[in-house]
Amino acid sequence: LPRLSKLLKLSLSHNPIGDRGIINIEKYSGLNDKKLSSLAMLELVGCEIGAEGGQSLGRILEMNASIIQLNMHNNCIGCEGMASICGALALNVTLKRLNVGDNIICREGAISIGHAFARNDTLQKVVLNGNRFGDKGAEAIMEGLALNTGLTSISIQKCDIAGRGAKACAKMLMENTTLKILDIYDNIFDKEGTEIIVRKGLYHNYFLEGLDVGDLDDDVLQGDEYLDDEIDMYLRLNIAGRRVLRDNNFPSALWPYFMERYLSSFQSDMIFYLLKENPALCKHHK
Repeated sequence: LPRLSKLLKLSLSHNPIGDRGIINIEKYSGLNDKKLSSLAMLELVGCEIGAEGGQSLGRILEMNASIIQLNMHNNCIGCEGMASICGALALNVTLKRLNVGDNIICREGAISIGHAFARNDTLQKVVLNGNRFGDKGAEAIMEGLALNTGLTSISIQKCDIAGRGAKACAKMLMENTTLKILDIYDNIFDKEGTEIIVRKGLYHNYFLEGLDVGDLDDDVLQGDEYLDDEIDMYLRLNIAGRRVLRDNNFPSALWPYFMERYLSSFQSDMIFYLLKENPALCKHHK
């Protein structure tokens, strides 16, 4: 392979290059040379990359200072490959978007991801869909997210997250202040898990603007028809600036302006929530 000194995007997706192909890229492309590489986007979707290739990618990321986006969805890097990549993330200050969905990442790999989240504040968007690491893996990831101050979007669909993972998610939401989008669609937690995420986690989180917990049909809600509305309400309140509006230092003189600007789009339950949280907003001067 020629050195990729001037290339900005490289897509090898759906070519079965396997571990040997990644090792050759590491050896000959110059991607692990900070002075030579300018590559910003690397697409490796469905390339039959296993643990050895994942370890090679980890070594590349440890040295690379140009790759901003890495998409390696639908490979087989497993826990060993993921551990190598996560180790590199402790040193890498360039990578912003990472997709390792459907890569047979188990609990041990999720633990490595959690450690990486706790140490890396450069990543902004991560996709982990389809890795069946379950509750223990989810707990580790949520612990890392609670300490993370850089990630704004994470997708964890179809990862076999049940009740314990839902509780860990709620705890994370109470502590994290930077995450904007959380997608945990199509996991296996029940109505109780959803309720904990919404009424314990989202209720105390003033920053999240998008939350997908899956289809809230009648079987899930079990008579609690307000749960779906609460998700919508809290998210819209966050977008409007709930963290500021509920502050006791919010100038009451601005309340009429806020009402005039937002009342037409706000539902009565949102106005009631704000007044209950900060009664001083009822007092203002014309």
